[in-house]
Amino acid sequence: MVAPHCCHRSRRFALAITHCGHGTTLRALTNGVPLVCMPMGRDQNDISARVVARGCGVRIKPTASPAAIKKAVEKVLREPRFREGARALRDTMAAEAKTSDPIALVEELGPPKGVLSKAS
Repeated sequence: MVAPHCCHRSRRFALAITHCGHGTTLRALTNGVPLVCMPMGRDQNDISARVVARGCGVRIKPTASPAAIKKAVEKVLREPRFREGARALRDTMAAEAKTSDPIALVEELGPPKGVLSKAS
């Protein structure tokens, strides 16, 4: 089944084709879903480079032909390493979410320069 737009919170998807915005990329990867990345600009190029570096998907040009998109989709579906990479990253993110305390990390930084603390 191909859906032009759908809920991002499903582990049932075999893969996601995305421009690599933060939202779609993180939702897919937190569900262990590999990606076909088609970045179109801004930070999407960096995000897609990280997806590829972690073995969670492939990157193609946003101007890719239908044949090139089909080839990328078939590669991700055929080679188990992409699903394995996405699942490994999912597991890492889940473990880090359980052990990290973002409030404590921010408090360790202290107030920004020029801002007085409540004790002052």
